[in-house]
Amino acid sequence: MDISQFCDKMTELYKSRKSETNLKKYRLAAGLSQSELAEVSGVPVRTIQQYEQRVKNINAAKAESVIALSKALECPIEMLMEV
Repeated sequence: MDISQFCDKMTELYKSRKSETNLKKYRLAAGLSQSELAEVSGVPVRTIQQYEQRVKNINAAKAESVIALSKALECPIEMLMEV
């Protein structure tokens, strides 16, 4: 496989990746902005942004943060985890 084929394959894989995180899905379903979720949960808005952009892994988050987010979104903790 040459470099252009590799790049094409990686682009294809990247685009096929799940577009929304579970956190974003539940936040939107709750009708909350990132700022509103931050206010209700006590989790910094920048941290929420990083989880939603997959810059930070929510699976490695502090338990307190995930619990606060799940309570604010009224969903089970495990629903926010990424597989």
